[in-house]
Amino acid sequence: MKSHKLTSTDDQIEADVLAKRDDLSAWEALPFVPPSRSQRPDWMLRNKHLDLAAKFHVLSVLHHLGVEANLSLAQPDGVDIAILGKTGLSITIDVKTVGEGAHEWPVDQFSARKHHYVALVEFSSQEGSVVAQPHTYVVASEALQELVYRRKLCSISLDVLRQELAAFEAWQLIVSAQAA
Repeated sequence: MKSHKLTSTDDQIEADVLAKRDDLSAWEALPFVPPSRSQRPDWMLRNKHLDLAAKFHVLSVLHHLGVEANLSLAQPDGVDIAILGKTGLSITIDVKTVGEGAHEWPVDQFSARKHHYVALVEFSSQEGSVVAQPHTYVVASEALQELVYRRKLCSISLDVLRQELAAFEAWQLIVSAQAA
């Protein structure tokens, strides 16, 4: 025997909500959460909490440049952003965050392979400044791996990335790979 359970369509649900929007008895009271009186703990200020902001920064710049990029959450192999190139080529990006005022990146695990890039996002070190745009260093993962192994580096200065790999705001690497 089939169940004839009544289901509402999205339009019906929206109409019902709009009809009750001025009836305060139809809604629960919103909880009030007072502001904290204590300072934020140190762990909240570490750059791990900037990771999501860095990913969205890279994603927004790519979209601004006309690249159809997608955020991939919890993917293996350091794939934070995936791009399908015009010829069907898959391009991936691993987004890393450089701590405020650090000016160097402690080499973290990353995969080096063809059509895979690492984007290092450096947030402003200006005290209390949230309007400064982050700086991004874009480098092919294979070139980064070669530099790390050749010099046996545990950390890389952003100046070295700028001078030796021309990585500062090097978005054209991804844009040209996507167009090819």
